[in-house]
Amino acid sequence: MSAEQESASLLRAASFARRTALPRAGFAHWKRLHADIFCALPEYKTGMMRQASDEKFEWIKHRSLDNGMVYEVLYAHTENPGADADRVLGTFHQSGGLSGLSHDEAAEKLAKLYADLDFCHPFNEGNSRSLRAFLSQLARREGFDLSWEKSNQPPSGRDNFYLARDREVIDRRFPGLDYQKAMDGGQREYDTFFRAKATSEMRQAPSLKSIIAAAIDVE
Repeated sequence: MSAEQESASLLRAASFARRTALPRAGFAHWKRLHADIFCALPEYKTGMMRQASDEKFEWIKHRSLDNGMVYEVLYAHTENPGADADRVLGTFHQSGGLSGLSHDEAAEKLAKLYADLDFCHPFNEGNSRSLRAFLSQLARREGFDLSWEKSNQPPSGRDNFYLARDREVIDRRFPGLDYQKAMDGGQREYDTFFRAKATSEMRQAPSLKSIIAAAIDVE
């Protein structure tokens, strides 16, 4: 993606984030939003589901942070990540969404929703940007202003956000991963633990809930 394309997609995402989601918006809404944000980038295969490269439906992100950390993030190994995302959103809406919640309760519920949907990671590219816009729309419908710019301030904000997100994904992919499980498991468990979860950077990064709590206000 060129610098101009990057800037354009950021502006489009910010513009859509200021809108309000439809009632009980599901994965179809997120999918349309993804297509709208990246409409000028055909290489992003806008609105199309990710295509895993093997029969295990693996989807792996090679993370490289500004602080020099490099590691892999393994997302849900699933044949239909869109259906998985729809189930996550269905559970969120059935539980009452953010209706009647305090600031702290809303931050906690949004953090769980973000992590669950991030783990699904349904698109080839552009998952994070479209997800942030989508959750901003969901929050606005229920009386909260979710401004992601507050979570991404230099010098460490961007890295902390990645570390907090990736820690949640790791906990979903490898529940209870610790030293013993890393030693007894396969190469992916070993690498995920020692290159990511056990590092001081990931252990000391703020929680996803605290990052979102700092980014939301009651409208």
